[in-house]
Amino acid sequence: MARMWWFVVPLAAVVSAGAPVNAADAVKIGVIYPLTGNAASAGQSAKDAVELGADIVNNAYPELKNLPLGATAGLPNLGGAKIELEARLSVEDSPNSAGVAIDAIRCCKLARDRGVGGPLLGVSSYFMKHPPRQVSDDVARDEVERFIRGEGPG
Repeated sequence: MARMWWFVVPLAAVVSAGAPVNAADAVKIGVIYPLTGNAASAGQSAKDAVELGADIVNNAYPELKNLPLGATAGLPNLGGAKIELEARLSVEDSPNSAGVAIDAIRCCKLARDRGVGGPLLGVSSYFMKHPPRQVSDDVARDEVERFIRGEGPG
């Protein structure tokens, strides 16, 4: 298997170097930022910095002629290709998050069908990460079960 890499890597370099690049082809760069939690402010600053860098590369700023790639538009060695940043929401426990969201939506539908208005404090305490009212999981689960049975405000 190790010998295979000696063949594949140079082959990939030759194939990609010989592939023509059109000016319309964008160079996509995946970026990861912490936009929630304790590191959210640092993540927002990183996002702003990367977007500024992409803007400087993608557009001509003659006044930035001393900055690499500042005075020209696009990536000159790639036919003027522009940079596209790709950022996606990532949740570590996304399968669980989908189920939680569905259950929360079902409770909202129950509230609407019953004519209940305002916040569903028990429901949000059980399903949401940052509810308006924090209670223990056991208390929140009991409130949700009572709401589903029609015995509580939600």
